[in-house]
Amino acid sequence: MSTELKYKCPDCGSVKLLMIEGIVKGYPVESITEYGDGDCEVDTTGVEVDVHTNHVDTIYAYHCGGCGNTLLMKDDIPVTESKELVQWIKDNCSQE
Repeated sequence: MSTELKYKCPDCGSVKLLMIEGIVKGYPVESITEYGDGDCEVDTTGVEVDVHTNHVDTIYAYHCGGCGNTLLMKDDIPVTESKELVQWIKDNCSQE
């Protein structure tokens, strides 16, 4: 049985953790000119046509929900992977 880890911000004491996520969208290119102008397949409302669009969820960082600080690895790169998050919590948050 796995143990649930407890997050507590070392700076402000908040127990709220936010995952900052974005969606990368790919649009099919219908045409392109020699000047680099192109047309993508979108409907008239500007929303992509779902049938031809690939969506990829990307985690950009984890932030404290209290003070907004970004959880950083030892080399000052934001934590973006679940294994990194587990290690960060083990290293920075008391589990008592």
